[in-house]
Amino acid sequence: MSVGDAPPDLVHDVTATTVVLDALASRDGRPMHHDYHFATERNGTRDIEAPRIGGRPGPYGSGPWP
Repeated sequence: MSVGDAPPDLVHDVTATTVVLDALASRDGRPMHHDYHFATERNGTRDIEAPRIGGRPGPYGSGPWP
């Protein structure tokens, strides 16, 4: 790669395993991230959900927790 070259595309398939590992890494053990039946039947989503790792929403932005 030389100066001015475009970087290669970074592609990663997101699987159920990826979502569960993401939840584990962020210490988010809520069942919507790993329990398919909980996510679909109780929460009404189509599948398990990846945790939001961007930080606290609202006026706190993505900074540290107060």
